[in-house]
Amino acid sequence: TALCLSGGGALAMYHFGVLKVLLSEGLCPQVISGTSGGSIVAAFLGCVPPNELLETITPDIPTRYSRRWFPRPHKMALHFLQHGVLMDSEGFSQTTKAYFGDTTFEEAFQLSGRALSIQVSIGSQTGYVLNHLTSPAVLLRTAVCASC
Repeated sequence: TALCLSGGGALAMYHFGVLKVLLSEGLCPQVISGTSGGSIVAAFLGCVPPNELLETITPDIPTRYSRRWFPRPHKMALHFLQHGVLMDSEGFSQTTKAYFGDTTFEEAFQLSGRALSIQVSIGSQTGYVLNHLTSPAVLLRTAVCASC
């Protein structure tokens, strides 16, 4: 079986709750796909050894490493008014590095045993599926940034 984790901005963090239930019941699939906010959760699954996953999914995930995945709503609104976008891309990039380091798709597959795919698109062009087969040397963090 497979699991596709979709976007939804900050709501994507709710995917962690779903994963915790699936893991605790032994139902978490080996094939995981993520796009936009769901790519954050998918990448997390690839960076943690299977025997540590359940104990790692705790309420502090969205703010671990003293970094927030998504700024508070009022800060996002202010950033939008000042810059025309909701989030600071450099800050987001630093957050992905704090969580995922320099883990590649190949390393994530070897560590987790899960086939992890992250979908990205470039403007109106056809999207790309990044994983350990199509892009083994690509860093998870860069794929997450591109997907979000």
